[in-house]
Amino acid sequence: MHNRAFYRALHSVLHPITIGAIVVLLLNDHFLKQHYPSWWTGKLSDFAGLIFSPLIFATFIAWVIPPRLKNQENWVGIIAFSVTGIIFALTKTLTQANDVTSKFWEFFAGGPVKMWLDPTDLLALPALIIGWLIWNRSSNHAMQVALPALTLIAIGSLAATATSCEGDPFEFSDGVFCISYFHESFGDMDPEYTLAINGGRFISEDRGETWHTPYNRYKLLQSHIPRCIYQNPYW
Repeated sequence: MHNRAFYRALHSVLHPITIGAIVVLLLNDHFLKQHYPSWWTGKLSDFAGLIFSPLIFATFIAWVIPPRLKNQENWVGIIAFSVTGIIFALTKTLTQANDVTSKFWEFFAGGPVKMWLDPTDLLALPALIIGWLIWNRSSNHAMQVALPALTLIAIGSLAATATSCEGDPFEFSDGVFCISYFHESFGDMDPEYTLAINGGRFISEDRGETWHTPYNRYKLLQSHIPRCIYQNPYW
């Protein structure tokens, strides 16, 4: 029986915007994050990934939802996009969900993985709308040659796995990218320092004695960072 949802997913993966999102994620993870780490590079990966991830997920869901089911395509799309969005939101906001998702990716990475617990990443959720529009406007006709779509699915899956498995943010193998403080003078008020390591951001509110992420109070030892503080960002 003709699996309409599966072929719709394949056509969706071949959409120019989907291909562009995969390219952007690869470029961001393997170049921009290393050479121009910032708040924006972290969000860019999330935004690009949320465009194509549910479309790839739909290729698998299409074989779980029977083609003979009425409105199969609608159900596949709803499930793929809903599950992707819910998992992403829970992983970014709840510690328990973050731990479970990290363990899941560790299975594929073959080593320790710690995903970022950062509610500001939820700003990328509107990217699902772009993916949904691509899904709704794609054809469900059978393909003569599905190899290009299957190749993109493999590349996209590996790219999504790689961006999720960035490793433990507290392993500072790449060193300090930037360190600066927000207040111009020390005065009677302790300045708030910001430290960018491995593309992540850490904050100190006690003159550099301890460091924590903006949303997770993981304490970092002072020995992990240089003792000098630069007034202006140093890249």
